[in-house]
Parts: sequence; structure tokens; C-alpha cells
Amino acid sequence: MPITYRIDEGLNCVIARFLGNVTGEELVQFIDGAFGDERIKAQNLRFNDLRGITGPRDAPELSHFASLAARYDDAKPPERSAIVVNTDIDFGMARVFIGHLGEAGDAWQVFREAGEAARWLGLPEEMVDPDISTGWSHIVAA
Repeated sequence: MPITYRIDEGLNCVIARFLGNVTGEELVQFIDGAFGDERIKAQNLRFNDLRGITGPRDAPELSHFASLAARYDDAKPPERSAIVVNTDIDFGMARVFIGHLGEAGDAWQVFREAGEAARWLGLPEEMVDPDISTGWSHIVAA
């Protein structure tokens, strides 16, 4: 499963993981499915783990994804949303994505370290690297 997520209502957080070659279509499905879910929209904190993502990325797709995400953020913006990456290109692309969010991007930050993102969100660091085999919902099938 290239995109999975877990909701921790006690911490008011959604943790999403992106693994492998995530296509543009899969990302659109995730954005529409996840942000259309009232349980996800009710959470104020979002941790987006893109450290395991591979595959092509391009600016036009990024702009499209950002417009979808901004639409949902306009309806119920997160208090804070972190993106964690581990390559320079992904860091730059995440910054471009945040830039395309417009005002909704004010609540977003990109990080190279998961622990730093957890601290910024006010989450325990162990929450951001939970066991992927348990408690995860799958939006997009591989």
C-alpha cells in the first residue's frame, strides 16, 4: 500500500505515510478520500511522512495536488501540518507544494528529521515512527 494513515484522536493528529512509487492518481485519491473523511478533518495536527516515497514528481502535478489540499484546508484548516522528507529534491518539492497552498500554507512546514517535526507539532517523538503493520488504514491499494 503506497499511502496509509493513522488517526490518534487523543493527540488530535493524523499520521500519513507515503511509501514507494506513489502516482499522481494515487495522491489525488488520497487527498479526496482522506480529506473527505470527517474523522481526519476533525484532527488539528497532521504528520506527513514522505521519507519512503519514490517515483516521478513534477511541478504541474504539485500545483494540482496543492489546489486540492488547499480546498480542504480552506474548509477546516489544520492547526499545523508537517511534511518530513529525506532528500534535497523532496525538500524543495515540498516547499513548492506549500507555496502553492497560498494562505493555507501558513500552517505547513517541511522537515528533514521526524523528531524535529514531532516537536514542532507537539507530539511525542515515538508517535511518528509507529509500527507500520498495525493500526493503519489504507486509502490507496498498491
